[in-house]
Amino acid sequence: QMHFPMLLTCTLHLLFAARSFQHQPMVGFKLRGGSHLAAEMAEIRARRAREYSEMKRNGGQDVTNDLSSPWMFTSSQITPSTIGTTSLKTRLGDARKVYLDQTVTLLRNTKTGTTIEIIHESSGWFQFCALEGGKQQLIAAGTGNVIECCRWYAPGLLEQMKKNPSVSANLKPEGHVFGKWKLLNIGKSIVLSNVHDGKSQIHLNDNGFTYVNCGLNEAIVLDGTRGKFERLPVSTGQWCSV
Repeated sequence: QMHFPMLLTCTLHLLFAARSFQHQPMVGFKLRGGSHLAAEMAEIRARRAREYSEMKRNGGQDVTNDLSSPWMFTSSQITPSTIGTTSLKTRLGDARKVYLDQTVTLLRNTKTGTTIEIIHESSGWFQFCALEGGKQQLIAAGTGNVIECCRWYAPGLLEQMKKNPSVSANLKPEGHVFGKWKLLNIGKSIVLSNVHDGKSQIHLNDNGFTYVNCGLNEAIVLDGTRGKFERLPVSTGQWCSV
C-alpha cells in the first residue's frame, strides 16, 4: 500500500515530466534519401508551401535562413506526368519511357536559371543547361565530352519548379544522397560526386558550376550569367578528394 506522501511525490513528478515534454522543440527535417524519398519530398514541399505563403504575406521577403546558396532541388520518380508538360504530352514511342519509375533530381540555380538533371542510378553522366531558356547538353562521365541533347528526362518536373517554388527545397550541404550521387560541403564549395566516377566532381557556385575531371587534369567552368563554358587545367584547390 502506497503512503500519501509517496503518492503525492510521484504525481508531482509525472506532472513535471508532462509539462517538460510539451515544451520540447521540434526537430528540423533532413532529407535521408533511399526508399522514403516520396514521403520526404512531400514533407519538404509542405514545409516550403507554408514558407512560401508566409513569404508572400511579408511582401516577398523570404523568412527562412537558407539563403546562403541560390541552388534549389526537387526529386521525383520518372512518370508520364514528369516527362510531359502542360503543352506537350508524352508520346507513344518516347524513348524516355525506358527510365519510368527511376528517380531523377533537378538542381536549379534561381539566380541564373542554370539547371542540372541527374538520374539517381547514372554512372556519373548528367544533363544541364547553362542559363534560363538555354539548350540542353550532356556531360559524359570520365571523358568529360559535352554533347548536345534535345530534351530533359523530367521537363514536367522542371516546369513545376519554375511555376511553384514550394515544390523544391533549398540545397544545403547536409550530406544529401541522391541514389549513386552524394552531396558534400568541402570548404566553401557544395560538391556533387558519383560513386561510379571517383575522378570527377561537380562544384556548384553562385553563378553556375565547375565540372572537375581529375583523370584528364581538366575543369569545365560554366558561367551561368553568360551561358558559356570554358575548359581550363585543374588548378590547386579545385579538386577535393572524397
